[in-house]
Amino acid sequence: MLGTDIPKYNPKIKEMISPYNGQKYNLVPAADPDWVILHAPMGDKYGNVLFFERKQLPEQLDVTAGQSCDKVIVTVEQIISRDRVMGLSHLNILPRFRTTAIVEAPYGAHPSSCIKLYDQDREHMGMYARMSRAPEGFKEYLDKYVYGVKSHMEYLNLIGIETLLKLRVVGGTLA
Repeated sequence: MLGTDIPKYNPKIKEMISPYNGQKYNLVPAADPDWVILHAPMGDKYGNVLFFERKQLPEQLDVTAGQSCDKVIVTVEQIISRDRVMGLSHLNILPRFRTTAIVEAPYGAHPSSCIKLYDQDREHMGMYARMSRAPEGFKEYLDKYVYGVKSHMEYLNLIGIETLLKLRVVGGTLA
């Protein structure tokens, strides 16, 4: 954040000089969110959330956030049976007592990825980056992709089935 205006507009961010190397650093207080919303591969209707064994950074951050917050909403690629959860109990990193709500939302991480299931939509991310360079472009994006759809399914239809299928990881599976 050094060299940006962020500390100017957030008085909680403090600048200090390291006693070890004399360099400037910004100190940022720990986040203390009331709610966290995260996406996972699967879970059951009771709120047990399963993650694949080998978690990469985005998934690990989701797990940490889910374990650190009192109110957790989880979207999953698929709601699976309780019996299936019991059979995959080693993947149940976020148990039901940690979740407030669980919602099935296929491609719910779009335009980001759901590791082992589908890649990020780089074309969509690029379009978003171009549009969000100016306030009017950002508003146009929000009006079309966020506020302009009435449901998750309408959003997926707007993206298009061909685009979504191209993102699938060949051989990817929910377990």
